[in-house]
Amino acid sequence: MNQIDTEQARHLLSDIERDCECPICGELPIAPARIKIIEDIKTLEYTIGSCLKHWSVCNDIFCKSCIIKLFYHAQCEHKSMNRLKCPVCAQSILASKDMNSYMDCIIEDKRARNIVNIFQKNKILMCRFDCGHSSTDADEMYTHMYRGQCPKQIIECPVRGCMEFHPENEMAAHTDMCAFAKIKCPFCEVDLFNNSDVLPHMREVHKITSASLTVSITDLLN
Repeated sequence: MNQIDTEQARHLLSDIERDCECPICGELPIAPARIKIIEDIKTLEYTIGSCLKHWSVCNDIFCKSCIIKLFYHAQCEHKSMNRLKCPVCAQSILASKDMNSYMDCIIEDKRARNIVNIFQKNKILMCRFDCGHSSTDADEMYTHMYRGQCPKQIIECPVRGCMEFHPENEMAAHTDMCAFAKIKCPFCEVDLFNNSDVLPHMREVHKITSASLTVSITDLLN
């Protein structure tokens, strides 16, 4: 290979590396990912109950952590998830409370990860959840960030129906108070969701009067 060919190859590799950078943070992703988007919101067929939508996968590649942070910051700012858009193409992200998990909107790109790992070889990588952990092994960093090792990893509440995002080291405090957490009725041991089922259950099943309802609910939560 002559000098010109070598220079062209170097430029080509540089262009490929630049194309792999996350458009949000400007870094090479530890876990390259794409997001599900609504294909055409004007001709959208949408059924509230079944969350039936025409969707496709966005062509833009991001850090998985950046997408998760996008959801987390929207939540912190009390923005509606179904109004979120791709930061690059501005297509509406397929995110709805009718889903089982907002994480279903994120699709990891394994082919892109294999390519990115080549450029990250022997480089010092920092945890993208800002816990301070570093590594020169991309696979080890992936395990740290997404396999429960990072104390600051932003994760989704495991309680069905909640879908709130919190850092790993704050999730226990959230689940203790989660409005969607199941609790048992002290009278019949039925599982209830304290945000919606408790009051109707107490009134209708156990005929608890409004005068004694406060005391009963206190016993229930304790």
